[in-house]
Amino acid sequence: TSPSDVPSIVPSVAPTLLFSPRMESRKIVNLSEVWETVSLIGFINPIPICSVEYPTSNLPYHQPVLVRMRNVFSTSFEIRLQEPIKPSEVFTSFEQDVIPCNVNCLIVEKGTWKLPDNRTILAESYTSTVTDSWSTSWNGEDQTSSISSLVDPIVVLGQIMTYNDTGYSAFWSKGDNVNTPPSTDVFFTGKHVGKDPQTSRNNEEIGYVVIERGHGSAYGIEFEAGVTAPSAKGWIQDTDGYPQQYDVLFSSPPEVAVVSMATMHGVQGAWAALAGSPSNNATHIAVTVDEDLLGLDKAGSNRWHMPESIAYCSFASEGTIYLEIGH
Repeated sequence: TSPSDVPSIVPSVAPTLLFSPRMESRKIVNLSEVWETVSLIGFINPIPICSVEYPTSNLPYHQPVLVRMRNVFSTSFEIRLQEPIKPSEVFTSFEQDVIPCNVNCLIVEKGTWKLPDNRTILAESYTSTVTDSWSTSWNGEDQTSSISSLVDPIVVLGQIMTYNDTGYSAFWSKGDNVNTPPSTDVFFTGKHVGKDPQTSRNNEEIGYVVIERGHGSAYGIEFEAGVTAPSAKGWIQDTDGYPQQYDVLFSSPPEVAVVSMATMHGVQGAWAALAGSPSNNATHIAVTVDEDLLGLDKAGSNRWHMPESIAYCSFASEGTIYLEIGH
């Protein structure tokens, strides 16, 4: 069975209810620019968050890519890679040379829940009507009221869940300014279009997952949620990525990790990615950011970026973690 169909590990001890609230860690191998369906079991309102594994070499040349999503249902969702190019050029020959990449996903049932170690996790979505960019603003949309039940420090992961506009947009978040990660006091999320001179987009549904920071284990799966120091620069500047040591070392290298922007210090805009597979190391996660090729000619567009803080959640393996209703 392919990784897109079912998680590879199902816990032997699990609640008897089919639709018990849950989260899953998944890996999709060699995703391309073609839409692929990821099957789900046991969800009602899933919030999927997905991240690309960038290669650790730029030979052959690796264009910037991010995950686009659509058709999120209780039983499945669809994803593909998109090269951030002009909407009129989608699915022309320029995008068809996308190099397939592995993609890591976290899926959480919508709502507020308790992890087995008593940390709170929240999964929510909303319709985004604001589009940020380097030439307009970095305002975001205030979601602070949604996380009143959580305790700092928090980790925010997000995804554009719809494909209402063929032009790319990417998730980002901030605290009280673009240089500060979100907190329970100030929490903004949003979608941005980076350097694209076409700054308007159709409304999109944004999904986000907020987890209280920490390292734990449940149903045989070790996992950690955290935020890096402001150290992740452009992938083109160092294809090995920018390492962040885990708060607690994993007993074996994690197989799955998802990452998101926690700041936007570089005003040209960027999205977070993994530098190589998270299975490369048990001591740290290698993160990176990348920029679009818009605003300048494709050959000369600058992918260098200022250091950013990156939110991450790493899992020892694919599988399911069952959640309790939050209090």
